[in-house]
Amino acid sequence: MAWSLYKREVESFGAMIKKILENKDLSNEKKIFNSIELFYDFYDKNPTKFSFILLSQYNFPRELKVNKKLNPYHIMKECFMSMKKGKKIKDIDLLSGMIFGLILEPARMKATNELKGKLKERTEIVYKACMGIISNF
Repeated sequence: MAWSLYKREVESFGAMIKKILENKDLSNEKKIFNSIELFYDFYDKNPTKFSFILLSQYNFPRELKVNKKLNPYHIMKECFMSMKKGKKIKDIDLLSGMIFGLILEPARMKATNELKGKLKERTEIVYKACMGIISNF
């Protein structure tokens, strides 16, 4: 039952992220900004649901899988792969992990009461940090 709930919530959230990252009318920079903003706005509006997703993800057996096309990490990784257009990214897995960690750590800190205030107010600074990492790959 917990797995079904987790899978449903992750895939529902993933669909929202996918809509942003596949929007051909947005620049790559705007896709990243909007995705971070969505993550943080979703947390601010649904802290219990987001905390459940965030804090329970490693408690399920590895053989249980979320639909890869709706998994936020894989969606973001695909976005980075499409962004490289002619540029060589040395380690797409490391880049994706670093960006995802940078975005999610403030949410984890909020979920464990280590960070106060609204996450959405931190969108800009996290976006700038992400862009700094991306520009160095």
